[in-house]
Amino acid sequence: MVEFYDSPVLIFLFYYYSAEAGSSSTSLPAKQQANHASVSTQTEESEPPREPDDDTSKDIDALHAVVCGAQTRLHQLSRELENRRSQAQESIQKRKGLLSQMEKERAAKGKGKKRALTPDAEEETYREYLKTKLKRYEDEKEKIREGIVKIQKENKVFDQALQEMLEKD
Repeated sequence: MVEFYDSPVLIFLFYYYSAEAGSSSTSLPAKQQANHASVSTQTEESEPPREPDDDTSKDIDALHAVVCGAQTRLHQLSRELENRRSQAQESIQKRKGLLSQMEKERAAKGKGKKRALTPDAEEETYREYLKTKLKRYEDEKEKIREGIVKIQKENKVFDQALQEMLEKD
């Protein structure tokens, strides 16, 4: 949905109606006032001056309210953006701190183990890693099986209790 107070057309209309109502000196920039003054003198010569009617003043008031709403929303969004920026900066600083702390801990743990591994030793280390990972997965698989068996037993007990209740009814 389009929000009306964000529309440049409405802002233009506000300035246009403000200029027609005779308040162009307060709402238009100097260059536009000069252009408007030359245009308005040309129209004043050909047309008699007219009084602003109620519809025009209502339109001006409505457009003024729209502009004020847009300014309020703009200020609100800028404050929101600034808050998000500061939160992002804080988050970045926290992460940098945690990262440097982790690097320090790794460096402290690894000070006595600074030796280069041969390709065979690296391969052996990787095999050991894979074996431990496989063992972990097998343990988890066994726990899942035990959980399934337990649930099946509970289901049997529940089914028996349900059958007994149905037989009593």
